[in-house]
Amino acid sequence: MLKSFTFFLCCMYNLNAISFPNWYTKHSIDTMNDNIYFGYGEGKTKEASYKQALKNIASQIEVHVITSQEQQERTYGQNISYYDKTSSFFYSNKTLQNVIIEKQELCNGLYYTLLKYEYKVPLWYKNRILEAPLFSKQGFGKGSTFAEAKQQALKDLQAILNTKEPIKNFYIAKQEVIDTTFFVSVATQALPSLQCSKYQNNYLAQTPLIKQANYLVGCRYDYKLKYYNKQWYLVYKTLYERVHSQQFFQLFQNMSNSNLYLDTKKYSLVDGEYFSFTIKTKKSGYITLFDVYEDGRVGVLFANIKVKKNQILTFPSLKSGELLRTTLLEPFKITQDMYVLVLSNRKLNISQFEEQKEQISSNRAYSFHYLVELLPKYIYTTIILKTKPKEQL
Repeated sequence: MLKSFTFFLCCMYNLNAISFPNWYTKHSIDTMNDNIYFGYGEGKTKEASYKQALKNIASQIEVHVITSQEQQERTYGQNISYYDKTSSFFYSNKTLQNVIIEKQELCNGLYYTLLKYEYKVPLWYKNRILEAPLFSKQGFGKGSTFAEAKQQALKDLQAILNTKEPIKNFYIAKQEVIDTTFFVSVATQALPSLQCSKYQNNYLAQTPLIKQANYLVGCRYDYKLKYYNKQWYLVYKTLYERVHSQQFFQLFQNMSNSNLYLDTKKYSLVDGEYFSFTIKTKKSGYITLFDVYEDGRVGVLFANIKVKKNQILTFPSLKSGELLRTTLLEPFKITQDMYVLVLSNRKLNISQFEEQKEQISSNRAYSFHYLVELLPKYIYTTIILKTKPKEQL
């Protein structure tokens, strides 16, 4: 999209009596954004100076246009091989989109043009983050053709794996084209080979994600769940395995206990619906109820209520006049919460957790890792409730 402009008449003259605008060739790439390029051109007409400025930008970012390309895909199990056949390619200034005319000026019979172009990069490529299976390593690359981008991604993956050997068992995790530049991510499974553990957290061991990890590795690791830089990780010795947002719910599991009972009338609710819990305990002690969001935030619904052996109670109680009400984590998207009831002989120290009065949002609320470490020490039970948007009725 072109920006409107005004012609300037403010030429400068050097000692050789060659005139040019005082702004001409003064720009460089934007120091605040290395994806911003400036192009300069001059000519006897506005069109000629504009085309020259486009060529100047194209030469900086090496924009290629493939005039004829055939692409075949062959799949062998999990291995995907791509074969590109390119008849010809060339630099092109016609493929640049959203070029802005910053300045254009007539000076001593010549037109001078300054163009600005933002070289767009996909967010997933810039952040180097993609959803991926457990124990996957990813490489990222870009190029003027798919084959070039894929080759760069494979080199990146070799560096990550610290190997010079060709990567054979890989697949294309994602690809995208912007202004004729190809962006590609390749991935491969790289199973860790660390010493196995005799112990594994008894909560984590029952979850689908850790069961899958145990199967892939062939033994148990004593994983610790960690939250760092707004990301969740499974950590064991030198292993830091990122848990993607789509995987996190696999750390939830319905778990019953013969000494403790937690239930509700419905396990599938609608946004804004009210509900309550029935609680039974075969032992005396103190009970605490946690609400775990599907992104790892934890809220305390109540803490350290003293109970007697074989006591039955309802939360919230009818006398309190309060009710629990469902809310969505994201608008128009199904939300799943896990409720965890803990029975302890003594009052729990819950200083690491947020009290839940309304939906919690502070960074401190991302405390599921603390709860995971706490659970094996006590009697506990869990249930998962699903909340649907009203439109999905």
